[in-house]
Amino acid sequence: MPLERMQKGANAVLPPDIVIRRVEEMPEGFHARYDARERVYRYLISTERTALERERCWMVFPKLHVGNMRLCAGMLKGTHDFRSFARGSSPGRNLRCTVRSAQWKRSGPFLIFEIRADRFVHGMVRALVGTMVDVGRGRWTVQEFRRILAGRNRTLAGVSAPPQGLVLEKVVY
Repeated sequence: MPLERMQKGANAVLPPDIVIRRVEEMPEGFHARYDARERVYRYLISTERTALERERCWMVFPKLHVGNMRLCAGMLKGTHDFRSFARGSSPGRNLRCTVRSAQWKRSGPFLIFEIRADRFVHGMVRALVGTMVDVGRGRWTVQEFRRILAGRNRTLAGVSAPPQGLVLEKVVY
């Protein structure tokens, strides 16, 4: 089957919140999960009430100290054990990930957290966002965030952000 036809056919039967943008032929033995070199996630927060984006973001009030959240995001770059931000982690599992970039951007009433890494552990992005929002609210300091990251204990971190703001933007092979 031609690749273009495969893409159109798959998009016709997928739910509307999933879109295949490109189809490529891959070598025998290719594995979509294990052969990925990098993944990019985005999390959307609205700092104002929104009707149109309410199902695709987390509405957070009152105002957040975004500068402190940016400092926390900067600490994520590099290779770390993300046990403090892993859902259901077991003692022997490898929870080390190499984060290539992590940043908060503002776009009107929206805060966008973008993180790119070689891999992610289950629940990591939502737990990171929830904990950084706690820093932005003043519940914790930037130094306490550093201790949470180094602590390798999920009970130290904040609650996970709700799922509706999270999007897997890109997978690089």
